[in-house]
Amino acid sequence: MSALALPAHAPAPSRRLAGRTVLVFGAGTSGPGWSNGQAAAVAYALAGADLVVVDLVKERAQETARLCEGAGVRALPLAASATDGQAVETVFAHALDAFGAIDVLHNNAGIAEVAPTAEMSDETWARAFALNVTAPFIACRLAIRQMRAQPRGGVVTNISTVGSLRYCGITYAGYAASKAALNQLTSSIALEHAANGIRANAVVPGILDTPLVHNQLGARFGGDIEAARRERAALCPMGFAGDAWDVANAAVFLASDEARYITGQLLVVDGGLSSRCA
Repeated sequence: MSALALPAHAPAPSRRLAGRTVLVFGAGTSGPGWSNGQAAAVAYALAGADLVVVDLVKERAQETARLCEGAGVRALPLAASATDGQAVETVFAHALDAFGAIDVLHNNAGIAEVAPTAEMSDETWARAFALNVTAPFIACRLAIRQMRAQPRGGVVTNISTVGSLRYCGITYAGYAASKAALNQLTSSIALEHAANGIRANAVVPGILDTPLVHNQLGARFGGDIEAARRERAALCPMGFAGDAWDVANAAVFLASDEARYITGQLLVVDGGLSSRCA
């Protein structure tokens, strides 16, 4: 497909999502390796879906689109801010012009800023809710309007975090609270629109090893990424951190007909971390 190698646990090429169009927000990567959004987009492509891949940085969206096309599907790269309502409307218009339908909406764009609650600024709190709640809401609202008009409805998959369920030792109250709100938004969508053939679920990852995490940990551990990775892996009952493909595999399953009776759920993908924190 590309110079980026697929891991052994990436999905094998299939046709389980053939004939469907998936719209992924936050589909780029902020550094070397597979990001959550990029892996999800390519996983959908490997399952036979056409892709609309959106990122704030156009070049990142283009890179992901090239990876998707390497799986033999069509991919449309677009640059937009997920918090800009007008820009998101334009994304949907381009997606429908190109493919005629939106069968799956995948909301991956998000932000996690570590700050003790007593020292957290208003700006940090506001950024968390703008990108982690308002942006998915804007995209979901537009997707629902389109999916209600489609004979087979559609699927909404939001990416949350185990921190939205309980405190596991990381001081990012804005991130945790905003993702908890996203969980409830997901549930509301699922129940309001089940009769319209629309399913909505959230994937809830735990400790992951991704480029974004590397960027965040580099400063925290004085640039010693390997030390950071070892410390994080030790927190997980399974003894290792997950990666973007663990989230991507869950998302493809939720989008498939195999999950046709699953809606309103939080699919936890955390190697047992949240059970330890309970």
